[in-house]
Amino acid sequence: MTLAALVSFDQIQFQTPRKVSLLYWTLIGTYFVEGEQLETHTLLDANVFDLGSRALLFSGSGSSIVRDTSTLVEIDEKHRASSVLGFEKATDDLIQSLRLSLNAFREHAKRGTVRGMGTPRIQVQSEEVVTAASHAGAG
Repeated sequence: MTLAALVSFDQIQFQTPRKVSLLYWTLIGTYFVEGEQLETHTLLDANVFDLGSRALLFSGSGSSIVRDTSTLVEIDEKHRASSVLGFEKATDDLIQSLRLSLNAFREHAKRGTVRGMGTPRIQVQSEEVVTAASHAGAG
């Protein structure tokens, strides 16, 4: 059995200015207000296939939303930090999802059949069963 895993990702960042996102001049000096609202949406998706049968065995996904505020001066730095944090959170979520899917796959494999999502049923046999069946003289 040859397996392949396909992993995809998508990340979108939004920036919404608020009315307070101005540079204020005061008697003390310049004062920056964190008025830009930032939002980063991240989605990761992983699918594991059996290449021989082209069956999808199990899959998982992870997502995250990171919200922050920023001044106009540090907005690029905040976007980069939100991007990294978004991937970290989505990866943690993906790992949990894949663990659940893998456990379900193992349960199906113990029963002898695996049903991939949207694919035909695959018969799972151990090497001992295959070897014993090949030596049984059915003609």
